Amino acid sequence: GRFFIVGLADTAVQESKQRVSHALRHMGFIFRTGRMVIVNLAPADIKKEGPAFDACTEIFQDPDFNINYAVGMSGVGSDWDDWSAATYCGIINDKVKAENICIAPVDNCPDESQAIKIPNSSYQLLDYRGGCIKPTMIVIHWSGAWTDVYATFNTLNQRQLACQLATDKNITLQSQNFYKDQVQRGACVGGYNDFVLNNEITGSYFDDVYDVPNHPNYKTLEITTEKALASTCFMMKQYNIPITQIFGHFQLNDGKSDPGANYLNDFIDNIQKKIDNGTCI
Repeated sequence: GRFFIVGLADTAVQESKQRVSHALRHMGFIFRTGRMVIVNLAPADIKKEGPAFDACTEIFQDPDFNINYAVGMSGVGSDWDDWSAATYCGIINDKVKAENICIAPVDNCPDESQAIKIPNSSYQLLDYRGGCIKPTMIVIHWSGAWTDVYATFNTLNQRQLACQLATDKNITLQSQNFYKDQVQRGACVGGYNDFVLNNEITGSYFDDVYDVPNHPNYKTLEITTEKALASTCFMMKQYNIPITQIFGHFQLNDGKSDPGANYLNDFIDNIQKKIDNGTCI
């Protein structure tokens, strides 16, 4: 998305766009592709100067904190799990107080005996181990080929990647552990792995298939999508994830087009229909 500040903001105020954007991103929120945000600092005829409009700026003046924070933020979405960071700032008694500074949202996982299973799924764990997260987003992918979940599983293993679910017309494959409040961290969508649940739906170029009944893969995608809708409803309910936090891979990473914009819109519409008729359980 695009982010603009208007209202005679000086350079220091304009720079808050980057600070706010990165803070939101690393707390698990994003701007949807194509959305534009305009912050209007009224009154427009008075110049806005200095960092007073960025409540958390003051904490960054500590050199030791700056070093840790820089390392932390550069580690998000990489293999540097110990340094994945989320920072929370608030105004208390007119002073900036930082809470949980550079505390990784990636934790040790509970004992595997506490793992839960998605209803009507198969279970086979990938080799990748990246700690556990508290998910706030669901990301829909295509696998890239009309094969099956085990082909997806093997490809992920070979590339040392991990997505929590893979779905084909026959099977929903749970390939990382789910717990009551956490899931195993994936390595599936760059920059967002500390926050997301991923579903690799078997196939490719869904926009060319999903609304073309005579397409040879139409029925396969229809059946597979219904399975993916069911597992998405489970994840939304289990982890209290709203429908507004369902995204396509293409919305998060440049150069990606999966699962297709039209398919994703239809997928989300079908989730809403299930919520409305009480079948998103």
